[in-house]
Amino acid sequence: MLNYSKKYAILIAYLVTLSQDLIDQAIEIHDRQMMILQSKGRKTQEEMQRENGKAVNEKVVHFADIGAALIQARDEGLDPFSTIEKVMPWDKIVASVEEAKKLARPMDYDYLDLLENRFTYLRKYTPALLKSLEFRSTKAAEPLLRALKTLNEMNKSGKRKVPDGAPLDFVPKRWEKHVYDEEGIINRHYYEMAALTELKNHIRSGDVSVVGSRLHKDFEDYLVPKDEWTTTNLKETRLAVRSSAEEYLEERRKALAERFTWISNNLDSLEGVNIEKAKLRVDRLEKNTPEDA
Repeated sequence: MLNYSKKYAILIAYLVTLSQDLIDQAIEIHDRQMMILQSKGRKTQEEMQRENGKAVNEKVVHFADIGAALIQARDEGLDPFSTIEKVMPWDKIVASVEEAKKLARPMDYDYLDLLENRFTYLRKYTPALLKSLEFRSTKAAEPLLRALKTLNEMNKSGKRKVPDGAPLDFVPKRWEKHVYDEEGIINRHYYEMAALTELKNHIRSGDVSVVGSRLHKDFEDYLVPKDEWTTTNLKETRLAVRSSAEEYLEERRKALAERFTWISNNLDSLEGVNIEKAKLRVDRLEKNTPEDA
């Protein structure tokens, strides 16, 4: 039977592995949810386009007719308003413009404005995600980590309004007009969605690491800690190469010189190899594949 020390060691090893797996699964779920968020926005916009296709086409026809009337009025020196009203009554033009405003999508045809109703769905897990996991980052992603810290503090305190001075440097240009307006008032929903989306992106790029993760840990965690390395007896590292770059390069130079010397001394006895006009020539290998292969 295993003694207690060995049992505990196995149990601890299992729990560490389980913890890593659970953290990685949590990150994978978050990544998937952010992809679903974007996908839902695209699909909603596509559905709107299908539903409003006939009405949008009608407005395009109106625009073309009115535009043609304006061109005619200018070319022939006619009164533009009278010319336009021959094409369409003024009250119908006003009504058409109002309908067009409702049908219009952003000039860049983005769908971020359609995501706000998904915020409640994300809130089912994101507070627990931010509370349970610890993130680290490169310098480039530090504003994002400050934003995540702000959101975590808001979750703990129950505050709904994003505090003044909250980090905004992480917000991509695409999200800016949704996250804050011209007066600097921050939309909580879009602020959080932008931060969570950027968290997904930065974890993928490696700018943000997750403490305790196996797949998304800090690159430095793959290396021997510097303090431990400096106290290691380099002669006992069992590395296949020298620990000093200078020694390694010198060793490679020496090995290369030895090989050149051997080739020089044995060139005449090497089959398929010769030097002509200071150029090394190697004969082409003959095919040894059977004809019926």
